[in-house]
Amino acid sequence: TLHAARRSGTGADPEPEVAVRLASWIGIFGLYLALASSSLSLEGWPLFIALGVHVALIVGSVIRTNWTTGLPAVLAASALHVLIWQTFYLTPDRYAVAIVTSSLFYLFFLFLPMGVPFSRWREAILPWGTSALSGPVFFLPLYLAFRDAFGLSAIGLLPVILAAMSVLALRMVSARFVRNAEDPQASRLRLRYLALFAGVALAFIAVAVPLQLNRQWITLGWALEALALCWLYGRLPHRGLPVFAGLLYAFVGVRLLLNPEVLRYEPRGAPIVNWILYTYGVAALCCLAGQSLLRRASRENVPRGLPDAIALNGLLLAFWLVNLEILDYFSPGPYVLLSGGDGYAVKLALSAGWGVYAILLLVFGVWKDVKPLRYLSLAFLLLTVAKVFLYDLSALGGIFRVLSFL
Repeated sequence: TLHAARRSGTGADPEPEVAVRLASWIGIFGLYLALASSSLSLEGWPLFIALGVHVALIVGSVIRTNWTTGLPAVLAASALHVLIWQTFYLTPDRYAVAIVTSSLFYLFFLFLPMGVPFSRWREAILPWGTSALSGPVFFLPLYLAFRDAFGLSAIGLLPVILAAMSVLALRMVSARFVRNAEDPQASRLRLRYLALFAGVALAFIAVAVPLQLNRQWITLGWALEALALCWLYGRLPHRGLPVFAGLLYAFVGVRLLLNPEVLRYEPRGAPIVNWILYTYGVAALCCLAGQSLLRRASRENVPRGLPDAIALNGLLLAFWLVNLEILDYFSPGPYVLLSGGDGYAVKLALSAGWGVYAILLLVFGVWKDVKPLRYLSLAFLLLTVAKVFLYDLSALGGIFRVLSFL
């Protein structure tokens, strides 16, 4: 600590600064011990005031010395202290104390770098990282307090509010790190911190989707957010954005392709035109549009093969949609049956659907001169031929056998 303070070049005397930090950390440790006593911790706010004083002393020492290592530690210590107190002492009459305290600590850390002279922390990643991550760190205390105070009916508003605060901080960061073509270092720092705050904001939106929505709406929310990330990458070319989008697209594919319970989300409604059509159709379109946006943007920061993987995910979703719509038409009950019945018409319709889908891929691949798409169409066509000769012709008879062969 002394060595880092001496190297800071601020002219501050290192010994007093070390003494201030050591005393403050000892005080914070004492506040943790005080949580074991209900007589000291029952009200909560006296402990939080003392915690705020110690945090202010440490942050003040960090600003004076420019030794920023202590910022993430004091952020984590503050959030953990509030969380422990809520776990043991949160009651209805203390909801306001919990919400106000968590919010004040969160906002303090979020806007801390904006209140320090820019030249001091321009190249220091820890203050900006601490600011961006203050929302995720304080999310659990805020979530528990909001859940107990207001219930779950509008719990999705909490991550949306935190996302809005991250966007506000993003705007302030953008105003500080001005794009300068003559200063590559400034441009690199601007891109890094804009992507950091944007990623946190989008992560909160991703969390808000399953908190507030359910069933197929979770999947649709993730698909639309992934598409928004691909669009944002065209304006903010940071490697983390397409990676995050790829993860969301993967979640969409897993939920719709590998989760049989998705067909039990709700009754299918009218044949063909129902919730299955818009769920799988919108998800497939988001995948195809997203991979197109990534291909048109700068490819320097896009992981190799990611657009192809996203496109394949969309094509598989579209192929599965064709199957589900055919099975949906022939299913007798309120839900889609994967067996679809044992009639000749179902087998013929599936083979015809597979063949038409393969031909459409071939036509589009030739039209747009996309070689991988032509190979994929060949794979689907071979799959169709195999199904016809190995399965359909052994089970079908009469005119259905002739039509399936054709």
